[in-house]
Amino acid sequence: GGGKVWLMATAQQTLMADAQVHNTENLHRLQARFPLPVNLESSDIKEITHLRLLTKSAEGEQALRALWAQHFAQFKLALGLEAAGSFQDELTESAFLQLYPFPPALFEMLVRLLGRLAKKTGGTGLRSAIKVVQEIMKGGDRPMAQREIGTMATAADLYDALRNDIRAGFGFLVQGVEDVGVVFPRQPLHQQVAKAIAILQVHELVPATPQNIAAVLCPKVGVTESMKREVEAVLRDFETNGRLKIQPGQGGSYLFLSDQATSLHRNFEDTQPELSVVNAWLNRSVLKALDEDLPQATIFQHKSIKVALDIWTQDKFANFAGSNEAVHLRVRFASAAQLEDIRREARQESTRDGDIANLTMVAQRQESHGQLANEIAKCERFLGRYSGQQSPEVRDYLQVVTNKKEKAERDLVGQYIQALRSAPVYAHGLALSLDGSVPRLSDAFARLLGQCGEKVYRDYSKAPINVSSRCAEEFLRCELSRMSTPLDPLKLVQGTGTAARLNEAHPAILALRDYLNAHSVPTGKELLKVFEAP
Repeated sequence: GGGKVWLMATAQQTLMADAQVHNTENLHRLQARFPLPVNLESSDIKEITHLRLLTKSAEGEQALRALWAQHFAQFKLALGLEAAGSFQDELTESAFLQLYPFPPALFEMLVRLLGRLAKKTGGTGLRSAIKVVQEIMKGGDRPMAQREIGTMATAADLYDALRNDIRAGFGFLVQGVEDVGVVFPRQPLHQQVAKAIAILQVHELVPATPQNIAAVLCPKVGVTESMKREVEAVLRDFETNGRLKIQPGQGGSYLFLSDQATSLHRNFEDTQPELSVVNAWLNRSVLKALDEDLPQATIFQHKSIKVALDIWTQDKFANFAGSNEAVHLRVRFASAAQLEDIRREARQESTRDGDIANLTMVAQRQESHGQLANEIAKCERFLGRYSGQQSPEVRDYLQVVTNKKEKAERDLVGQYIQALRSAPVYAHGLALSLDGSVPRLSDAFARLLGQCGEKVYRDYSKAPINVSSRCAEEFLRCELSRMSTPLDPLKLVQGTGTAARLNEAHPAILALRDYLNAHSVPTGKELLKVFEAP
């Protein structure tokens, strides 16, 4: 009245939500034209959607309560999301009844998806959450309202309803889903998984892991965990098919490659690593199989020994770690055709005096070992070439390559552990086996080292006690008749009082006398080196 007109306007999101992105000054002027703003929270949107579209009849609500009571534990497990922040909120009966057939987390995703699409496209022609729900419930060839009770709306339904909107802002996602349909034309689950990955990639806050994909594709109340296994099988198909632009990303999630990332992927496929780097990774993975920990053991109750690691490289053993250690663990890989001959040779060599301190292992080389090392070196070279790039698409693809590298490293180390565990160890003419009951490979080697160490240090038992230099000095100063046990831990002196005398038949004294008779006056340092060596 009074010549005044009320003007009401609606929008997909709060007016000032993008003030930092768009023209802040004009937004403030526009906001000033609406003195009575009414901002709807997502909870309000849920309530409105429930009242307008998702209200159930008494009979329908009773049937849903019965389904919930019967299957709620399985249902919660099937819909559980991981690494999803607020979208991981616990599912309750009231939320289930209010939003059925939409899982509450999926409805929250829809609200965020519309916001993301509005930012990307400007919001032109974008429908409200209520309109999208209405289309899913009543539109299409198989409206949700006509499906069997217990059937759930899924991410695939959201994709079908929003496909044109997604195409406008994320065209590469729609193309990627269509490519899956071409490659797997009569396999609906493959296409549903692709749609779920596209929805989660637009959403951004819920990673497209196998668990989360299975959760947003949960087809009905009471579904079992078989859904996750089926999704994992589909993802393996995607990974092994070179025609698709789906790659594993960060934290076990999957994503479609954008056009720029696809160009990077072609560059990656053309990358050729240097052979020296591939061989370096083959050698480095032996140490990784030992958990970066060279085996060590204690023998004769007092002596601690540790091994050096030698690896067969270019027709000889080369030291790779622990060069100062006296005992050497020598690792060699051989093809199936050469394996038995090389093992027979290694066993014969282990009987030689010069090899008494060597433990030699000959494991079978698999073709996959070289393939995995090549993949690691290839990823490493590519990452080095593009390090420092700031483009989001480039960063996403670099993360894909990083994940490839880490997976190849894990796979190579795992295969090495298996190959080394099953290989014999040759020492002193014997073929020995690692203890399969010991979980860590390094610990299994340490146990074997303890068994072999006493043969390696066979003379150590003649004087198996470490004493201080002061003890030795006081022993020489002390009269034999007054010798005490603390000064003579090796029991070199026999008898007491005036009958005390040096036991010249003691193994340590005999060994020392034999060495002195065979060598001119040696230094103390030379004596220590000789008698500490194997």
